[in-house]
Amino acid sequence: MPRIMFFLTAFLVMGTVYPSSAASQTVSVLNSEGGHGHGYMFGYAGNCYVALPRHVAGPDYFPRVNLSTPAPVVSGTGTVLRPFWEGIDLALAVASEGMRERCTASLDDLDPSRTAQRAATAHILRLLPDGSEDRVEIVVGDRGYLTFVGQVAPSDSGEIAQGTSGAFAFHEGEPIGMAITSDDTRRATFMRVEEIRMHLARFLSQTGSNPAGSSMATTEAPETASDAGLRIALVSASVPAVSPSHAPENMLTDGVFVFEPARHVAFDFRFEPDERRPVSRLRMQAPGDGTYAVPKNILIQASVEAGGAGFRTIARRQVGPDGAFDTGQIAPRLAKRLRIIVLDAWSDGPIAIERVFVW
Repeated sequence: MPRIMFFLTAFLVMGTVYPSSAASQTVSVLNSEGGHGHGYMFGYAGNCYVALPRHVAGPDYFPRVNLSTPAPVVSGTGTVLRPFWEGIDLALAVASEGMRERCTASLDDLDPSRTAQRAATAHILRLLPDGSEDRVEIVVGDRGYLTFVGQVAPSDSGEIAQGTSGAFAFHEGEPIGMAITSDDTRRATFMRVEEIRMHLARFLSQTGSNPAGSSMATTEAPETASDAGLRIALVSASVPAVSPSHAPENMLTDGVFVFEPARHVAFDFRFEPDERRPVSRLRMQAPGDGTYAVPKNILIQASVEAGGAGFRTIARRQVGPDGAFDTGQIAPRLAKRLRIIVLDAWSDGPIAIERVFVW
């Protein structure tokens, strides 16, 4: 029987949308080749992770994906780890810091009850582009040691749409399997959640709480500093990048962060180590070669609170049309979090920021 990776270029609006706590940990995934899929977000040892199919994570040479939560949508990135053997369609992403507040499930939630293990029916939960939920009822059959098959229930008009890879099936709120392949718009094969948990638990317990910095990882987690300034790390961005290769973390390393214009686009940073620092200068560089739009009017805000509450504006400035911006030396302001808000741009189209430095 042919097995087709449903690789993942569109979402289909079908079925009724229901709120559920289980779906709160479902995230949509965009890989570097433009493929869409899903994953399941959970916390472990203070970090936030996403379990997803290896084929949804995209090519091995680019270990980054875009992640988006259910509404109200929070967007972030994930650094992909592929520690499992080639034959298993499973990967793990380390979610960026801004996702942690929404990361409320734990690894133990991937340990279903006996009732869930034997369930005859379940629901596939997916996310639509606006963050709303889409669910399709399935009948569970052909349950094997590693997988089971889900057939769309006769009473449900939904389909196994493109973009379903990585979506989890739930029985009464408990995850029971992850969609990995399909050979029909009414049927899909799911990797059993017991199999997923076993591999994730073994890897995470052996690598400790920071696998992105371990020898098993494909890349180090992006947290960086300018050579001449303070060490800063990205906490969150209010908009996603146009692609994972143009992620917001690029503002602190090599590359360019590219995003679609929106009202009051905000980026939050913290210091490394995470403590209050006096801030006396901020410099930002955007590519001014005409490839992308350049930010125009921006706000710079600071907060002395760890959670970023109580931001106060310390400067409202304009970036030059060439993309260069520098506050120059200003009176030092004590801050634990910094926020840059882009209000508009010099031209239409996607906006880009290249680097941010703080002194």
